[in-house]
Amino acid sequence: MKTDIIIVGGGIIGLYSAYTLALRGLSVTLCEQGQVGGECSSAAGGILSTLLPWDYPPAINQLISNVTHEYQALSEQLLASTAIDIQLWQCGLHARLNAEEHAIALNWCKNSNTDYSEHEGGLQLERVAQLEPVSLIKALHTRLQQLDVTILDHTQVDSVAVQQDKVSGIHTAQGFIPCAQLLWTTGAWAKTLSAYQGRLEAPAVRPIKGQMIAFKAEPGLLTHILYHAGHYLIPRKNGLILAGSTLENSGFDQTVTTHALQLLTQKSIDLLPALKDCEIIQHWSGLRPYSETEHPIIAEHADIKGLYLNCGHHRYGICMAPQSADRIAQLILA
Repeated sequence: MKTDIIIVGGGIIGLYSAYTLALRGLSVTLCEQGQVGGECSSAAGGILSTLLPWDYPPAINQLISNVTHEYQALSEQLLASTAIDIQLWQCGLHARLNAEEHAIALNWCKNSNTDYSEHEGGLQLERVAQLEPVSLIKALHTRLQQLDVTILDHTQVDSVAVQQDKVSGIHTAQGFIPCAQLLWTTGAWAKTLSAYQGRLEAPAVRPIKGQMIAFKAEPGLLTHILYHAGHYLIPRKNGLILAGSTLENSGFDQTVTTHALQLLTQKSIDLLPALKDCEIIQHWSGLRPYSETEHPIIAEHADIKGLYLNCGHHRYGICMAPQSADRIAQLILA
Protein backbone atom coordinates (compact mmCIF):
# COMPACT_ATOMS: atom_id res chain seq x y z
CA MET A 1 0.00 0.00 0.00
CA LYS A 2 1.44 3.35 -1.06
CA THR A 3 0.25 6.53 0.60
CA ASP A 4 1.53 10.08 1.04
CA ILE A 5 0.46 10.26 4.67
CA ILE A 6 -1.03 8.02 7.34
CA ILE A 7 -3.38 9.52 9.91
CA VAL A 8 -3.78 7.54 13.13
CA GLY A 9 -7.06 8.33 14.89
CA GLY A 10 -10.54 8.52 13.39
CA GLY A 11 -12.27 11.14 15.51
CA ILE A 12 -13.29 14.55 14.23
CA ILE A 13 -9.70 15.87 14.23
CA GLY A 14 -8.46 12.91 12.18
CA LEU A 15 -11.42 13.00 9.81
CA TYR A 16 -11.24 16.74 9.20
CA SER A 17 -7.45 16.55 8.75
CA ALA A 18 -7.89 13.73 6.23
CA TYR A 19 -10.54 15.73 4.39
CA THR A 20 -8.33 18.83 4.24
CA LEU A 21 -5.24 16.94 3.07
CA ALA A 22 -7.18 14.94 0.46
CA LEU A 23 -8.62 18.14 -0.99
CA ARG A 24 -5.06 19.45 -1.28
CA GLY A 25 -3.99 16.51 -3.37
CA LEU A 26 -2.42 14.03 -0.96
CA SER A 27 -3.19 10.32 -0.92
CA VAL A 28 -4.34 9.62 2.62
CA THR A 29 -4.71 6.48 4.72
CA LEU A 30 -6.63 6.78 7.99
CA CYS A 31 -6.26 4.13 10.70
CA GLU A 32 -8.68 3.85 13.61
CA GLN A 33 -8.32 1.30 16.41
CA GLY A 34 -12.11 1.03 16.79
CA GLN A 35 -14.89 2.46 14.67
CA VAL A 36 -14.47 5.83 12.96
CA GLY A 37 -15.98 8.53 15.16
CA GLY A 38 -16.86 5.99 17.83
CA GLU A 39 -15.32 7.77 20.80
CA CYS A 40 -15.48 11.36 22.07
CA SER A 41 -16.49 12.96 18.77
CA SER A 42 -19.82 11.16 18.66
CA ALA A 43 -20.40 11.87 22.36
CA ALA A 44 -20.03 15.64 21.96
CA GLY A 45 -22.78 18.20 22.24
CA GLY A 46 -21.87 19.97 19.02
CA ILE A 47 -21.73 23.59 20.26
CA LEU A 48 -19.63 25.69 17.87
CA SER A 49 -18.18 27.97 20.51
CA THR A 50 -16.28 27.89 23.74
CA LEU A 51 -18.93 27.97 26.44
CA LEU A 52 -17.81 31.35 27.80
CA PRO A 53 -15.33 32.84 25.30
CA TRP A 54 -14.29 35.64 27.68
CA ASP A 55 -12.78 32.99 29.96
CA TYR A 56 -10.37 31.78 27.27
CA PRO A 57 -7.09 33.24 25.96
CA PRO A 58 -6.96 34.80 22.47
CA ALA A 59 -5.05 31.81 21.06
CA ILE A 60 -8.00 29.52 21.82
CA ASN A 61 -10.67 31.90 20.56
CA GLN A 62 -8.66 32.51 17.39
CA LEU A 63 -8.96 28.82 16.51
CA ILE A 64 -12.76 29.11 16.51
CA SER A 65 -13.19 32.72 15.38
CA ASN A 66 -14.68 31.75 12.02
CA VAL A 67 -16.14 28.38 12.93
CA THR A 68 -19.78 29.01 12.01
CA HIS A 69 -18.82 30.23 8.54
CA GLU A 70 -16.46 27.26 8.09
CA TYR A 71 -19.13 24.75 9.01
CA GLN A 72 -21.73 26.54 6.90
CA ALA A 73 -19.50 26.02 3.87
CA LEU A 74 -18.78 22.42 4.87
CA SER A 75 -22.47 21.73 5.50
CA GLU A 76 -23.37 22.83 1.99
CA GLN A 77 -20.53 20.79 0.45
CA LEU A 78 -21.40 17.64 2.40
CA LEU A 79 -25.12 17.91 1.71
CA ALA A 80 -24.43 18.26 -2.02
CA SER A 81 -21.94 15.37 -2.15
CA THR A 82 -23.34 12.92 0.41
CA ALA A 83 -27.00 14.00 0.92
CA ILE A 84 -26.31 14.02 4.68
CA ASP A 85 -27.47 17.05 6.66
CA ILE A 86 -25.18 17.86 9.61
CA GLN A 87 -28.04 19.90 11.12
CA LEU A 88 -26.22 23.20 11.46
CA TRP A 89 -28.36 25.64 13.44
CA GLN A 90 -27.39 29.17 14.46
CA CYS A 91 -29.56 29.17 17.56
CA GLY A 92 -27.54 31.48 19.81
CA LEU A 93 -26.33 30.94 23.37
CA HIS A 94 -27.87 32.54 26.44
CA ALA A 95 -25.51 32.75 29.42
CA ARG A 96 -26.98 33.45 32.85
CA LEU A 97 -24.36 35.41 34.78
CA ASN A 98 -23.88 37.13 38.10
CA ALA A 99 -23.03 40.84 38.18
CA GLU A 100 -19.25 40.36 38.10
CA GLU A 101 -19.42 37.79 35.30
CA HIS A 102 -21.83 40.03 33.38
CA ALA A 103 -19.42 42.97 33.47
CA ILE A 104 -16.51 40.83 32.26
CA ALA A 105 -18.60 39.30 29.49
CA LEU A 106 -20.01 42.63 28.36
CA ASN A 107 -16.54 44.16 28.13
CA TRP A 108 -15.29 41.19 26.10
CA CYS A 109 -18.25 41.32 23.70
CA LYS A 110 -17.74 45.03 23.06
CA ASN A 111 -13.99 44.67 22.48
CA SER A 112 -14.33 41.65 20.19
CA ASN A 113 -17.17 43.00 18.01
CA THR A 114 -19.38 40.10 19.04
CA ASP A 115 -23.09 40.29 18.31
CA TYR A 116 -24.91 40.13 21.63
CA SER A 117 -28.04 41.28 23.40
CA GLU A 118 -28.55 41.87 27.10
CA HIS A 119 -31.28 40.17 29.06
CA GLU A 120 -32.14 40.19 32.72
CA GLY A 121 -29.53 38.04 34.39
CA GLY A 122 -27.45 37.36 31.32
CA LEU A 123 -26.22 37.84 27.77
CA GLN A 124 -27.33 36.29 24.50
CA LEU A 125 -24.54 35.52 22.02
CA GLU A 126 -26.46 35.70 18.76
CA ARG A 127 -24.01 34.02 16.38
CA VAL A 128 -23.31 30.83 18.31
CA ALA A 129 -24.32 27.77 16.31
CA GLN A 130 -24.50 24.03 16.84
CA LEU A 131 -24.50 20.87 14.75
CA GLU A 132 -25.26 17.18 15.23
CA PRO A 133 -21.93 15.37 15.76
CA VAL A 134 -23.01 11.88 14.66
CA SER A 135 -24.33 13.28 11.37
CA LEU A 136 -21.09 15.22 10.90
CA ILE A 137 -18.99 12.08 11.44
CA LYS A 138 -21.16 10.07 9.05
CA ALA A 139 -21.02 12.75 6.35
CA LEU A 140 -17.24 13.22 6.57
CA HIS A 141 -16.71 9.45 6.57
CA THR A 142 -18.81 9.15 3.42
CA ARG A 143 -17.06 12.08 1.75
CA LEU A 144 -13.61 10.66 2.49
CA GLN A 145 -14.57 7.43 0.75
CA GLN A 146 -15.68 9.47 -2.27
CA LEU A 147 -12.26 11.18 -2.23
CA ASP A 148 -10.51 7.77 -2.29
CA VAL A 149 -9.12 8.07 1.22
CA THR A 150 -8.23 4.60 2.49
CA ILE A 151 -10.03 4.05 5.80
CA LEU A 152 -8.88 1.16 7.98
CA ASP A 153 -11.36 0.61 10.82
CA HIS A 154 -10.43 -1.69 13.70
CA THR A 155 -6.75 -1.33 12.88
CA GLN A 156 -4.51 -1.16 15.94
CA VAL A 157 -1.08 0.40 15.49
CA ASP A 158 1.46 -1.93 17.08
CA SER A 159 4.48 0.31 16.56
CA VAL A 160 5.77 3.32 14.67
CA ALA A 161 8.77 2.65 12.45
CA VAL A 162 11.53 5.27 12.62
CA GLN A 163 14.79 5.19 10.67
CA GLN A 164 17.50 7.80 11.22
CA ASP A 165 15.05 10.03 13.10
CA LYS A 166 12.53 9.91 10.25
CA VAL A 167 9.15 8.21 10.13
CA SER A 168 9.13 5.24 7.75
CA GLY A 169 5.75 3.65 8.48
CA ILE A 170 3.56 1.85 10.99
CA HIS A 171 3.25 -1.79 11.99
CA THR A 172 -0.32 -3.09 12.40
CA ALA A 173 -1.88 -6.49 12.91
CA GLN A 174 -2.67 -6.42 9.19
CA GLY A 175 0.95 -5.74 8.27
CA PHE A 176 3.42 -2.93 7.69
CA ILE A 177 2.27 0.28 5.98
CA PRO A 178 5.11 2.48 4.73
CA CYS A 179 4.90 6.26 4.77
CA ALA A 180 7.15 9.29 4.96
CA GLN A 181 4.61 11.34 6.90
CA LEU A 182 2.48 10.34 9.89
CA LEU A 183 -0.19 12.44 11.61
CA TRP A 184 -1.15 11.51 15.17
CA THR A 185 -4.77 12.45 15.96
CA THR A 186 -5.61 9.91 18.64
CA GLY A 187 -7.41 12.24 21.06
CA ALA A 188 -7.39 11.03 24.66
CA TRP A 189 -5.09 8.17 23.60
CA ALA A 190 -2.33 10.51 22.37
CA LYS A 191 0.17 9.27 24.96
CA THR A 192 0.17 5.80 23.42
CA LEU A 193 2.74 7.21 21.01
CA SER A 194 5.45 6.73 23.65
CA ALA A 195 4.47 3.08 24.08
CA TYR A 196 5.16 2.45 20.40
CA GLN A 197 8.58 4.10 20.49
CA GLY A 198 10.09 4.36 23.96
CA ARG A 199 12.36 7.24 23.03
CA LEU A 200 9.53 9.37 21.65
CA GLU A 201 8.29 12.05 23.99
CA ALA A 202 4.56 11.54 24.46
CA PRO A 203 2.13 14.40 23.91
CA ALA A 204 1.03 15.84 27.27
CA VAL A 205 -2.59 14.75 26.86
CA ARG A 206 -4.81 12.80 29.25
CA PRO A 207 -8.48 11.74 29.28
CA ILE A 208 -11.17 13.70 31.11
CA LYS A 209 -14.51 11.90 31.23
CA GLY A 210 -17.67 13.83 30.47
CA GLN A 211 -21.17 12.45 31.04
CA MET A 212 -24.29 13.85 29.38
CA ILE A 213 -28.00 13.10 29.33
CA ALA A 214 -30.80 13.82 26.87
CA PHE A 215 -34.40 14.76 27.59
CA LYS A 216 -37.28 14.07 25.21
CA ALA A 217 -39.24 17.33 25.00
CA GLU A 218 -41.66 19.01 22.66
CA PRO A 219 -40.00 20.94 19.80
CA GLY A 220 -39.76 24.62 20.70
CA LEU A 221 -39.56 24.19 24.47
CA LEU A 222 -36.04 25.62 24.25
CA THR A 223 -34.75 27.43 21.15
CA HIS A 224 -31.26 28.51 22.20
CA ILE A 225 -28.34 26.99 24.09
CA LEU A 226 -28.69 27.84 27.78
CA TYR A 227 -25.72 28.09 30.16
CA HIS A 228 -25.37 28.71 33.88
CA ALA A 229 -22.63 27.94 36.39
CA GLY A 230 -20.88 25.25 34.37
CA HIS A 231 -24.04 23.51 33.18
CA TYR A 232 -25.62 23.83 29.74
CA LEU A 233 -28.64 22.72 27.76
CA ILE A 234 -28.53 22.19 23.99
CA PRO A 235 -31.86 22.01 22.15
CA ARG A 236 -32.30 20.09 18.92
CA LYS A 237 -34.97 21.01 16.42
CA ASN A 238 -36.69 17.65 16.95
CA GLY A 239 -37.28 18.50 20.62
CA LEU A 240 -34.37 16.57 22.12
CA ILE A 241 -32.55 18.59 24.80
CA LEU A 242 -28.99 17.57 25.68
CA ALA A 243 -27.63 18.40 29.13
CA GLY A 244 -24.04 18.41 30.24
CA SER A 245 -21.64 17.82 31.41
CA THR A 246 -19.41 16.36 34.06
CA LEU A 247 -15.63 16.80 34.17
CA GLU A 248 -14.05 13.69 35.70
CA ASN A 249 -10.39 12.77 36.03
CA SER A 250 -10.97 9.02 36.06
CA GLY A 251 -8.52 7.71 33.49
CA PHE A 252 -9.99 5.65 30.66
CA ASP A 253 -13.07 4.58 32.63
CA GLN A 254 -16.14 5.43 30.54
CA THR A 255 -18.73 4.04 32.95
CA VAL A 256 -21.87 6.14 33.33
CA THR A 257 -22.89 6.64 36.96
CA THR A 258 -26.08 7.12 38.93
CA HIS A 259 -24.48 10.06 40.73
CA ALA A 260 -23.82 11.89 37.45
CA LEU A 261 -27.34 11.11 36.23
CA GLN A 262 -28.86 12.60 39.37
CA LEU A 263 -26.56 15.63 39.28
CA LEU A 264 -27.22 16.41 35.62
CA THR A 265 -30.95 15.88 36.04
CA GLN A 266 -31.22 18.28 38.99
CA LYS A 267 -29.05 20.97 37.39
CA SER A 268 -31.09 20.73 34.19
CA ILE A 269 -34.39 21.14 36.01
CA ASP A 270 -32.97 24.07 37.99
CA LEU A 271 -32.04 25.69 34.69
CA LEU A 272 -35.28 24.84 32.87
CA PRO A 273 -38.02 23.73 35.29
CA ALA A 274 -40.23 22.39 32.48
CA LEU A 275 -37.77 19.50 32.11
CA LYS A 276 -39.16 17.91 35.28
CA ASP A 277 -42.01 16.60 33.14
CA CYS A 278 -39.72 15.30 30.36
CA GLU A 279 -38.37 11.77 30.04
CA ILE A 280 -34.62 11.15 30.07
CA ILE A 281 -33.97 8.88 27.10
CA GLN A 282 -30.15 8.79 26.90
CA HIS A 283 -27.17 8.84 29.25
CA TRP A 284 -23.66 8.51 27.84
CA SER A 285 -20.02 9.45 28.33
CA GLY A 286 -16.94 10.33 26.32
CA LEU A 287 -13.25 10.90 27.01
CA ARG A 288 -12.07 14.40 26.21
CA PRO A 289 -8.39 14.81 25.27
CA TYR A 290 -7.16 17.33 27.85
CA SER A 291 -3.85 19.02 27.04
CA GLU A 292 -1.82 19.80 30.14
CA THR A 293 -0.81 23.12 28.55
CA GLU A 294 -4.54 23.89 28.07
CA HIS A 295 -3.79 24.47 24.38
CA PRO A 296 -4.09 21.94 21.56
CA ILE A 297 -0.88 20.50 20.17
CA ILE A 298 -0.63 21.27 16.45
CA ALA A 299 2.99 20.73 15.44
CA GLU A 300 5.68 18.55 13.95
CA HIS A 301 7.33 16.32 16.54
CA ALA A 302 10.47 17.91 17.95
CA ASP A 303 12.70 14.86 17.38
CA ILE A 304 11.20 12.81 14.56
CA LYS A 305 10.95 14.23 11.06
CA GLY A 306 7.67 13.51 9.31
CA LEU A 307 5.76 12.88 12.55
CA TYR A 308 3.01 15.43 13.18
CA LEU A 309 0.66 15.93 16.12
CA ASN A 310 -2.88 17.31 16.08
CA CYS A 311 -4.34 16.51 19.49
CA GLY A 312 -5.31 17.85 22.91
CA HIS A 313 -8.42 19.83 21.94
CA HIS A 314 -10.26 18.89 25.18
CA ARG A 315 -13.91 20.04 25.01
CA TYR A 316 -13.61 21.80 21.66
CA GLY A 317 -12.45 19.33 19.03
CA ILE A 318 -15.42 19.94 16.73
CA CYS A 319 -15.04 23.72 17.10
CA MET A 320 -11.32 23.69 16.45
CA ALA A 321 -11.25 21.00 13.76
CA PRO A 322 -11.37 23.29 10.68
CA GLN A 323 -8.56 25.62 11.79
CA SER A 324 -6.52 22.80 13.33
CA ALA A 325 -6.72 20.83 10.08
CA ASP A 326 -5.72 23.87 8.06
CA ARG A 327 -2.73 24.62 10.29
CA ILE A 328 -1.43 21.06 10.31
CA ALA A 329 -1.91 20.83 6.54
CA GLN A 330 0.19 23.94 6.08
CA LEU A 331 2.99 22.38 8.15
CA ILE A 332 2.81 19.07 6.29
CA LEU A 333 2.77 20.68 2.85
CA ALA A 334 5.42 23.31 3.60
